Amino acid sequence: MRRFWNNLGFKKKVYIIFGGVIIAIVVGIAYGQFAFHYVQVGGSYYRGISAKRSLIDDIARIRMNVNMVKASLFETALMQDQEGVNFISGLMDRTDELFQVINRYKNSDSGGENYCGLCHSLGQTKEVFDTLERAAGAWNTLHLTVKKDFMSAVKGGNFEDAQDLISGELNERYFDVMESTSQPLNLLRGIYPVMVDKIVKKSWNTRMAYLLAGILGVLYFSGIAFFFVRAVVNPINQVARQSQKMAEGYFIIDNTTVTGEDEIGMMKKHFSKMGKKVADFVSGIKSGITSLSSAAVELSSTSDDLRERTKGELYEVNQVVGTSREMEDTFSEVKENAAAASQATRAASEAALKCKTLADKATAQIRRISDIVHDTADTMEKLGRSSEEIEGIVSVINDIADQTNLLALNAAIEAARAGEHGRGFAVVADEVKKLAEKTGAATEEITTRIKAIQEEAERSLKATGMSRQEVEQGVEVITSVKDSLDSILGVSEDASKKVAEITSATEEHTEAIRRINERLHHLAEGIREVSAATEQISQVANSLSSMADELKEHVEWFKTEDDKDGITHNIQKGMLERYKEEMSMG
Repeated sequence: MRRFWNNLGFKKKVYIIFGGVIIAIVVGIAYGQFAFHYVQVGGSYYRGISAKRSLIDDIARIRMNVNMVKASLFETALMQDQEGVNFISGLMDRTDELFQVINRYKNSDSGGENYCGLCHSLGQTKEVFDTLERAAGAWNTLHLTVKKDFMSAVKGGNFEDAQDLISGELNERYFDVMESTSQPLNLLRGIYPVMVDKIVKKSWNTRMAYLLAGILGVLYFSGIAFFFVRAVVNPINQVARQSQKMAEGYFIIDNTTVTGEDEIGMMKKHFSKMGKKVADFVSGIKSGITSLSSAAVELSSTSDDLRERTKGELYEVNQVVGTSREMEDTFSEVKENAAAASQATRAASEAALKCKTLADKATAQIRRISDIVHDTADTMEKLGRSSEEIEGIVSVINDIADQTNLLALNAAIEAARAGEHGRGFAVVADEVKKLAEKTGAATEEITTRIKAIQEEAERSLKATGMSRQEVEQGVEVITSVKDSLDSILGVSEDASKKVAEITSATEEHTEAIRRINERLHHLAEGIREVSAATEQISQVANSLSSMADELKEHVEWFKTEDDKDGITHNIQKGMLERYKEEMSMG
């Protein structure tokens, strides 16, 4: 039965409830009309009492007329007054009319032969009218004897015969009539107070029955109201409590309470689906923020390592620059003092060999710097793609927030149409609208943060590209230096054989060293720029990490299934406090 009720639509539930109320009212009115039909003025009991009173009066008048007829007969016979015959004739006609009236009581209204109100239940109607029929027969015999014999004797002057009739046959008929009317008269006079008492009791019983029906009606309507509140308002309160939890950030949906296939059940089901969808999106955002934060930390660590390495490379380059300057001074001395050419050549060979070693180290360091710059660029590109993916997710959340806002507006419109019964819908619609607005504001904040991250990533990517170009140029310079040093070694070996060419060779080497110094100077500048770029990358990475932490703080406001174990105790505590508050309020 409960399952059948839950599967009914809300409109059908209202029709069934109010249909039962209307049927109860109609039945009560019909019963009241049926009861009042008996006890009200003009009802069957009232008409029965009125009929009994009229019948008693008519029987009493018949007896009075019979007595008057007898007295008039004696007076006419004794006084020998022929004029008294006319009076007697008129009196007897009126008595005949009364018997005819009494005869009609048997067919009064719809009662039929036995109609006489309450005396039906006593089984006395037939006895009354049978006795009255005998009285009517005795009266007809009396009437016929008076007209045929008595009046003929009086008109013929035979007053003695008239007196004999009075004392004989007429006297017997007189007693027959009086005796036949006395029994029903006494019987009806005894029934009349019984009928009055019966109608009083009937009225009391009717009043009690109506009072009982009213109490049962109140209990019935109270049960209907309680059941209606339980079946309609409780699910709305469940949705309201769930929306309150969502407004507080708890998106942990309990689908076990979603029952019924009516409009309220469908609303609860769709509301749960919406909360689950939002919780899934929030979980995805949290995962993306975690990845973003890890990438930012890794980028900061990589940039710090690169900065330390560029400092070492800069130190090595400065050492090479110092060495090349010493070589330039040495070749100047060789030019000025040809006698020391051999020694200078050996010094130049040693210096060239050292420069080659340093150049090899510089080449290896620069190549490592190049690899680091490439890795940094790849990391920044991945960071840009992750930001774009997060921006897409935020856009989907924003669309869901807009759709939720539209659903809240539709729910508010339906609640306004429902009037008083839609007050719970209005509360739910308002809570859903606030949730949608808060979600929209959060997504706008997230979008702003992501755009800032993307801008910083683009700038870092550009700076990394420039650093990569400078590093490649540095590699080329170091390669040239290495080649030059190889030439210096060759010249130093030939110097021992061609002392004559010392001056020319010294000039060539001096020019070569000058170019090396210039290239080393450019290489040092490039390394300084790489160092500055890594410093900037480190700042950007720190900024990105701070933004990720701030974004994580905003997203942590949403509590999903992943956070259920950590917040179950707090939820139960909050629900217990709200329950105590509701109980204290009534």
